[in-house]
Amino acid sequence: MERGLAEDPLHVELLELRARLEFEDFSTRDKAVATLRGLLGASPNHAPARRLLAEIMWRALLRLAVWVWFFAGAVMALSMWAGPGVLRVVTPVLFCVVFVAWFRVFRHLRKQLPPRYLRKRLLRRPEALLGLCGLVFASLIADLGAVVLRTSLVGAGYALLLLGLFGASLAHLMLFVAWLRRFGDETDRDAAEEYALLSVIAVVCFGLVVLGVLGALRSWSRAPEALPVLAGLLGIVVVTLLLELLLVFAVGPRYWRWPVTYCTTLLVLLVLAVLGTKWSFAWMAVETFTGSD
Repeated sequence: MERGLAEDPLHVELLELRARLEFEDFSTRDKAVATLRGLLGASPNHAPARRLLAEIMWRALLRLAVWVWFFAGAVMALSMWAGPGVLRVVTPVLFCVVFVAWFRVFRHLRKQLPPRYLRKRLLRRPEALLGLCGLVFASLIADLGAVVLRTSLVGAGYALLLLGLFGASLAHLMLFVAWLRRFGDETDRDAAEEYALLSVIAVVCFGLVVLGVLGALRSWSRAPEALPVLAGLLGIVVVTLLLELLLVFAVGPRYWRWPVTYCTTLLVLLVLAVLGTKWSFAWMAVETFTGSD
């Protein structure tokens, strides 16, 4: 590939291949955008390059919601073992981490994407703007939950954290819907499906391992009642990602080998995730949440 580009630096197919390889390697993702911009400068209507550039943008925006998921989960897990004094110090640090991560996402997008690229696509998708605005409120609600968690109103703190997480999940869903909407030839449902599928697998595997470890150590924790709250958090996130997979299937057209089996499997998994979330909420209802002494 490099030899071919040395002979012909504007070879469209080789530039596309380089951009894809750079994007798949996390350490060189920044270079992928530069390669794509060079490719589109030489061939502005190159559909695969336009789709990959759009994928990079939407994946970055979806990470904003993932950071709120991280904040809510980290605070809940920490509350099982740490008292109000530790939470008073650590939770503001965690919220600052989320804020800095958001800032870095937008800074990188503004530096990497062509001028007015991000603004143009967001303004044509009101659900994306609504999702971003809702995400700000969801993060503030989650932060308020972390503050209330340090008082005697522990149950209310957990409820606010879950509410913030639910808002972030709705925002994630709205941004995903915006990604699926047609904008010229930039819609890439294969990439969207791959994102949602890999996200479900990663979240379920990681979440079950964490819940298993915390469940095994629950009797030694300071606040074992936080475990069903964490289970509810995992359920909400999994339901969100499964809904996104079903959306990809619904908007079509797409050539699945066994479409009925695929859709049925997703629906069964969705029902199981909803039942698991409902079970965790019922578990929370019978728990006794104790505040700080």
